[in-house]
Amino acid sequence: MSGPDQLRPDAAPTTFDGEWRPLHPSVITVWRCGALINGAVLGLVAFGALSILADRAGDGWPARLAWCLAAGLGIGALVALVAVPMRHRAWRYRFGEHALELQHGVWWRSLAALPYQRIQQVEVEHGPLQRRLGMVSLSLRTASAISLGTIPGIGEAEATDVRQALLQRAGLDDGA
Repeated sequence: MSGPDQLRPDAAPTTFDGEWRPLHPSVITVWRCGALINGAVLGLVAFGALSILADRAGDGWPARLAWCLAAGLGIGALVALVAVPMRHRAWRYRFGEHALELQHGVWWRSLAALPYQRIQQVEVEHGPLQRRLGMVSLSLRTASAISLGTIPGIGEAEATDVRQALLQRAGLDDGA
């Protein structure tokens, strides 16, 4: 069995071969943008907290804002450069004989198996950046009230094949 790095990320699973598949490489860009936005928000929150706690005699608010935004963006950049590629390498999925398996997590690993017969809905979701990069996210709802599996980055062409194959394995009709 080959490793996840040896598989084409856009290879459609015409058969359920049990091979681990990596996420689409463009998900790194999406996650990096998210990390930078979160860093800017963190900087603004830090600015708000610092402004409330700051002495009136200290630096003016523009200097505090600049330092907080710089710190927040620095943290976001660190996450984007280090943690995002690690997260991408840790995320993979495979089509087993009886279930779709999802594995992810850099520090705390998670392995979930979604039995095909329990899948009730497969949604294709994509935001503007994902559309521009040619990828989507697949959200899977099962018969359980709290179960929701997601493949966060999959090629658009592959997503249609995966969705139809999952619905077929689940014994559902996609209504199209």
